[in-house]
Amino acid sequence: MAEIDRISNLPDELISEIVSRLSVEEAATTCVSSKRWRDVFALITRLEFDHSCEYTLEQHNKFVDNALRACRSERITMFRLRILINQSYVPMEYKRVNHWMSFALSRGVKHLEVVAFLIDHDKLPLALFECQTLETLTLVLNVNFEVPSTYNLPNLKVLCLHFASFRDEDFITRLVSRSPLLERLDLLGIRECFQHINDVISAPFLTTLYINLLMFRENQRNTSKLLLDAPNLKYLDYSLSLESQYCIGDLNSLVGAKLNMPLNEVRLFRSMSNVRRLHLGSTCMKLNCAWSHSYHQVVLEMLHASPVLETIFFEDLNNKCNKVERLQEVDNLNKSEAIPFCLESHLKRIEINIYSPWSNLEQAMVKYFLRWSLVLEELVITYPNMYTLAERILLEREVQRLPKGSSNYSIKVQSSSCNPAY
Repeated sequence: MAEIDRISNLPDELISEIVSRLSVEEAATTCVSSKRWRDVFALITRLEFDHSCEYTLEQHNKFVDNALRACRSERITMFRLRILINQSYVPMEYKRVNHWMSFALSRGVKHLEVVAFLIDHDKLPLALFECQTLETLTLVLNVNFEVPSTYNLPNLKVLCLHFASFRDEDFITRLVSRSPLLERLDLLGIRECFQHINDVISAPFLTTLYINLLMFRENQRNTSKLLLDAPNLKYLDYSLSLESQYCIGDLNSLVGAKLNMPLNEVRLFRSMSNVRRLHLGSTCMKLNCAWSHSYHQVVLEMLHASPVLETIFFEDLNNKCNKVERLQEVDNLNKSEAIPFCLESHLKRIEINIYSPWSNLEQAMVKYFLRWSLVLEELVITYPNMYTLAERILLEREVQRLPKGSSNYSIKVQSSSCNPAY
């Protein structure tokens, strides 16, 4: 008895949905044997192209061109293009990538992701900034990202822009204000350093904010200001190379923060009463020389403001101004009287990266935390790669001998080569 092909008897819409869940290469292979299925292939709504070493770039480009030429779907839910081989970028022609993006935008794409290294790049297609259906946009492109006056993405929820150069003075303000439903903003790249930068991030639905923009100071008059009003923000990763002024709203929804700026500026993020994980970058180890507060005062102030803190990560504690200041900090820390509530009841994990046992400040910090962290479960110390085995063993022994407030915790000493990312 001949086998019944039940799948082929399904409606075109259902077969199209099934095929759309395959990669484009798998869908093309599946549909090549049947005229009926070839017709269904033209109706797929998810187009995901990942260039691999199995094909030459020319073969890959030809396949994408043919797939888009065959596509008759009026709506595209997902367009994903990644031009990488072994996680390395492959140079691509800007005009070709621009054409592929424009195709997806013309079909009302909802989720657009493009990862490529462009040669002879120009402006991105204007339709990208006016697509009313776009919900997630991820661009990992070496382009000059300029926000046109017509920018309007009313349904955008996720915006990730990496490796771009941003030339508009108020581009962050415009990105946020014209995307009222924004839930995630992720910016990584180079920003042209204007004399005065005023960023306004007012987003009621924003839950994740990641900003790491490299700026080169042209003169001492360069200033930066940030107004942050995101009452539902849960995760914040903020790094800035210029001294800034901040106006910070309610951050009581925040549960994780990674901050990399002079510590006297970090202290302005004080409404973080529900933060569970706090990462202080290497720039945090520096203080504005005009600031009257000492390093240990600011750290303790932040700990007092974070009563439910469970994990704290210090990046390069020894990155301070001079030896005299470090010795003074040690003396001040030893005289501290009020113990932050989080140390007595919540702090379970402490991580110190690039630890130097010959630094008095770092020794004092470790001693302080071990003495007063009553519920500590793990201390992770990362030492420079040049340490010998004997130095590592000595380091572990010295830490083990320190007074401890918690009776049940472990110490992990590792080289910087195996330090996990935050």
